[in-house]
Amino acid sequence: MTKYNDLVNKHVMLEKELVSLKKTFKSRRRACKESITALKKEKDHNNIMKLEAEKEKNILDNLTIEEERSLGA
Repeated sequence: MTKYNDLVNKHVMLEKELVSLKKTFKSRRRACKESITALKKEKDHNNIMKLEAEKEKNILDNLTIEEERSLGA
């Protein structure tokens, strides 16, 4: 009977540990997903900023070309 009780207690302990591990896994998974989402948003923001900077550079380049043409004409 003692062996049976020991096995039952061990089973209960293992089930509790499994539940705890599942909770830990879920919370870490959620944290990872949130980090990935934040990184994607930051990457998108950086890409937008690069595009805007490129547009401004192109506008300035075009203005410089037009100024050179007007001075040469």
